[in-house]
Amino acid sequence: VHKRMGRMTCFLNENRNYEKVTDTPDTTKFYKALNALSHHSRQALVLYYLEDRSVREISHILGVSERAVYGRISRGREKLRKLLEKF
Repeated sequence: VHKRMGRMTCFLNENRNYEKVTDTPDTTKFYKALNALSHHSRQALVLYYLEDRSVREISHILGVSERAVYGRISRGREKLRKLLEKF
């Protein structure tokens, strides 16, 4: 499944992991780290940063409060930062 996400063209592979169509070492590292996140963190970050959705939109899509979305984005961003340091 190909999808235009923000400024990047990505696809969702058979394992439901996001991959960039044209990989470079940096994008490969980013998507490895992104796919290592929990489902909730990954969903929030993909919707917010890659699909350019607002917190309000994300809360409606996921069926959670806006406060929960902010928390998922914040925790996901911190986990992603730590994972990128490891890779």
